[in-house]
Amino acid sequence: MAAIINRLAGAEKGASLDGYSDVPASAWYYQDMAKAVQLGTFVGDGSRLRPEEPMTRQEVLSVLARFYGLQGGSETALEKYADAENVAPWARNALAVMTECGYVHGAEGKIQPEKSIT
Repeated sequence: MAAIINRLAGAEKGASLDGYSDVPASAWYYQDMAKAVQLGTFVGDGSRLRPEEPMTRQEVLSVLARFYGLQGGSETALEKYADAENVAPWARNALAVMTECGYVHGAEGKIQPEKSIT
């Protein structure tokens, strides 16, 4: 995901990843993670970026909202989803704004934020 976003953005410069414990400098994805952090599309949880774990729907939608500079969504937009309470606090604004902009419609009345993308 980081590589795709970086290529779309034409990213060239990377940030320091010294604060992240799970991105070894020898990893094949190190440069892409550094570029994604520099872009601000990937922020991690403060000490980890989890580059080898599957991404959830709420993680991907948050990355896309950051990439497109979308913010300011109203959390009331999430009320139409039966599983809105499963959206993590850190992802609520991103999923709300992606819904308001028409990028997210859910399926069968759910947004399934914790489900891995396929």
